Amino acid sequence: MSIENQLRDALTSHAGSIESVEANPYERVSAAVGRNRRRRRAAVATTIAAVAALAIGVPAVSSRVADGRTTPAGLPPATDKAWNSVTTWPLRGALAGDGALVDAVQDKFDGRAVFVEDVDTRRVALVVRGDQLIIAAGPRGAEGQALSQNTQVGAPNIRQDSLVSVAAGSALVIITTPDRTSAEVSGTPDIALDGAVTRSWATLPLTGGIGRTALTPLTRFRLGSSVGPVFPLTKEAEKTTLNPCEDGCTGPRATIEARTTADIARTLELDPSRISTTTLFNGEVPREIATAEAPASDTPRPTLLVMHSRLPGGQIVRTAVLRSADAERSMNLSGPIDARRADAVPLLLFVNGTSIKEPALPTAPTKVRIFVAGGTGLRAVLGSTKSAVIPITGHFANFSLPVSPTDFWAHRFEVLERGTSLGTFAVTAPMTDPFEVGP
Repeated sequence: MSIENQLRDALTSHAGSIESVEANPYERVSAAVGRNRRRRRAAVATTIAAVAALAIGVPAVSSRVADGRTTPAGLPPATDKAWNSVTTWPLRGALAGDGALVDAVQDKFDGRAVFVEDVDTRRVALVVRGDQLIIAAGPRGAEGQALSQNTQVGAPNIRQDSLVSVAAGSALVIITTPDRTSAEVSGTPDIALDGAVTRSWATLPLTGGIGRTALTPLTRFRLGSSVGPVFPLTKEAEKTTLNPCEDGCTGPRATIEARTTADIARTLELDPSRISTTTLFNGEVPREIATAEAPASDTPRPTLLVMHSRLPGGQIVRTAVLRSADAERSMNLSGPIDARRADAVPLLLFVNGTSIKEPALPTAPTKVRIFVAGGTGLRAVLGSTKSAVIPITGHFANFSLPVSPTDFWAHRFEVLERGTSLGTFAVTAPMTDPFEVGP
């Protein structure tokens, strides 16, 4: 065992019982180890894979350890300065006792490991190097030298209120400070016939600041009032939203609909044979749909694909993809809509600041582009105030409201069919994830 690990193990075994005269013994030793390593060799070059992330700055959950008692497995008390930053965290994880593995990981990434564990199909290591946190992974059971770097996060993101979440296969691990004793986890949400999405939350105990739970495609976790997504280490865990056109919605209509059905079934954990997907619209749309500026006459017209997928309970989720000359974006991420009035639910394609290319505009007016499958006109509604009726031509309404983009979101839209109201609906930004909901 290297001198670095002997020092680390000695500190770990005594930190809960000895009052150190140093301001922070972990910080002192880890800094010395880092300086020694940097003198002995250059930093290791690794390949970066874009399938992991660090969630930072989540407000603390209300249940916290307040008495400063020693945390499990000889870790320092929850009030110790070692927990003030990810860079000074002591080593944790189910494989923290495997000295040979820890040594290999630290040698590979020229840093100090703070977490080592097998997470379902992957072996995961979090390594601090200077003020950087490296998230490394490899196949389950891999040797330390076989792990590769997934991502790297540095100061000033690493601070006291820090949280790392890693997911692989069907498992999720939440790693935070030991003063946090519980988190909340929600799996696949419920969808009502009117399109409302609700979640149920279960308490996840955290032991020594670590919690482990099952992972579904739409799993979310939260600490306090903040909801966090799950950050993946594998291609499977990366699929956390409905996005059937991530590889391009091209090919025969039947192929696109089948791909959409399969993705919705996977994401919502449903039998694909009980989901039916149909195309409402697939064609060119006015050039101004994708821009606030007057488009050039030779600019290719954007195209829009809109599909409705009916779920086993009669609910409907809508998939819409807008293709411009230089981009293709899923709109609303296949959001649930009111199944009872599905053709009348407006689809917001463009608002200043939320189109494919436009920056935010702080002043009025706000330009709006809306698609409606059925209806002849619509009007903006704010409280008891209603705008003039805007005609829907070829399923589209393009108009401006005399308000700023910020004030626009307080409006709702009433859809009419030759003067008869088909319903009044709230609208959401084109790229909003409808599954990011609270209680």
